[in-house]
Amino acid sequence: MDAQGRVLVDDTARLNAGRALSARQEKLPQDALRQLAEEVIARLASRYASRHIDHTPSERGIADLADALLDSDSDAGLDYVLDLKRKGIPRDTVYLGYISGAARLLGERWVNDDITFTDVTIAAGHLYVIMRALRPNFISDVADVKKGARALFSPTPGEDHTLGIMMAADMFRERGWQIDLKTGLDHDALVEAASVGGYPIIGLSAGSAKMIVPLTRLIASLRVTSPGSAILVGGELAGIEPDLAEIVDADSIAGDAQTALKEIERLFDLYSKVEK
Repeated sequence: MDAQGRVLVDDTARLNAGRALSARQEKLPQDALRQLAEEVIARLASRYASRHIDHTPSERGIADLADALLDSDSDAGLDYVLDLKRKGIPRDTVYLGYISGAARLLGERWVNDDITFTDVTIAAGHLYVIMRALRPNFISDVADVKKGARALFSPTPGEDHTLGIMMAADMFRERGWQIDLKTGLDHDALVEAASVGGYPIIGLSAGSAKMIVPLTRLIASLRVTSPGSAILVGGELAGIEPDLAEIVDADSIAGDAQTALKEIERLFDLYSKVEK
């Protein structure tokens, strides 16, 4: 909720997340889908911290959310979470207790063969949509954007071509942006750097079709660990895959430096106007 007691939901992000899940089912191989489900569940489960939050959720409440996430009704889990927020449950309890706790429980059920891979895929997709829908509630986690335009730039892990993003970083710096350029990081290190840095904008590059799966996995991780950040994807892949924005669930796609500059400035302006 915001200061006026309203539950903040980003309906555009929620709808885009739903479209991304559908596009991935059509475009990505089964192994990649399994990896994405595992990634979302594991990332959220690792944040379970019931002993470090003010209002500890009950195991029954966590189980009820896990069951809602497995429901055929795609909105059941989100409705459960929004109801918690309407009741005034603190955000950290909802995120670190209920959502992360439900992810932990789902992982345990999967390991124990109580639920199938299909079940986990469905639940992970519902969790992903929830985190995207709740994005406005995490904006305040990011360092004060009014102090200056900040962004993290990085090639997708495994990308061999880094010259383009290095040049883009220099171009943005010349225009007064504070750019943290990260190259050579693996997937986990980059996700951690983004989470710790609290960036309003994350700019990623990818140069070939083989990077679609690593890029999708990376953005899926960033969406649940850095939910307040806006994400732009640039590089040659933008011109290779016409459905790239939908598949990877990026906030914007830029095929050249000038478009990237325009789009990142647009995203930053939108970001700065979000009510906190």
